[in-house]
Amino acid sequence: MRGIKWLAGALCLVLLAGCSLARPEAESKTEDRFVGVYVVAGDRTAFHDNPHLVEYGSETLDAGEYGSFTIPQMILIADPDNHYAFPGLEGGYSLFTLTEKDGEGGVHFSSVSNMAPDEVYKMTSVNGDTTSIEMSGIIYYGPPAGAADWDSYQESAIWTAYRVYQAADGTVYTDGGGNSYQGGGDIGFSTEESNTTTVNGESVTESTRVSVKFEEVPRLEKLVVTQFDGENQVLSSQELALREDLPGVRWEPGAEWALVEEVDAEGTARTAYSVPGEGEDPVSHQVVLLDDAGMGKLAYLNIE
Repeated sequence: MRGIKWLAGALCLVLLAGCSLARPEAESKTEDRFVGVYVVAGDRTAFHDNPHLVEYGSETLDAGEYGSFTIPQMILIADPDNHYAFPGLEGGYSLFTLTEKDGEGGVHFSSVSNMAPDEVYKMTSVNGDTTSIEMSGIIYYGPPAGAADWDSYQESAIWTAYRVYQAADGTVYTDGGGNSYQGGGDIGFSTEESNTTTVNGESVTESTRVSVKFEEVPRLEKLVVTQFDGENQVLSSQELALREDLPGVRWEPGAEWALVEEVDAEGTARTAYSVPGEGEDPVSHQVVLLDDAGMGKLAYLNIE
């Protein structure tokens, strides 16, 4: 995988408890489909202690010589009015594909993601009775605000990737299953699951594969836009406030090109843009902004 640097022993894979248990024995879950992942920084304590858990079917556990017993299966339902974030786990990174049936029996796919796009953001292919969905995304992270001499390998976070499902009625939920990952630098994972159902007497298979990269970035300290005329004389220079909704910049009269400078602890990255010609798209420059905890979000600087 391009851009992934593996350090022996740095990536620790921890299977979440409960992953090997039987799926809930509830008729309503037979049509549930794996749709992707919801990734949060931290262990799974926030799931098991979540007051928003609801019961959905049950699990039968085999205790060997002590026999078997049944326990309720608890799930956490995503909030569609809050970009499908999970209550009590807000601030996570989503990457999943939902389906919706139209009145004529057709199926529409829609993506839900707040990760940065990767090379294969989403691809859907149909081969006979098998539908394959592939998604990928990037989660940026870096030093928390005010951190000095921060080393991701020494202070690596735990990331929990909850598997997300969609019920037949459209409900989106996680049952707490999934893997946890820990490591510094750039790491990543992939997970895949298939679901076969019967439609009009025929078996139909849907396979979903998601890949996520974690990429370490320095904290952006300054973002400056300088505009020049045709003689390379400075017309204006503007330092922008570092916020998710970056203020827009307008081209100065007589401007021919602009220089965007990103300043961080590692140095200064410079990108030059010419004034777009007639019919060309406005300039859009992507940057990564870290919140106080060091979690990254994309922001776009537009020059119009």
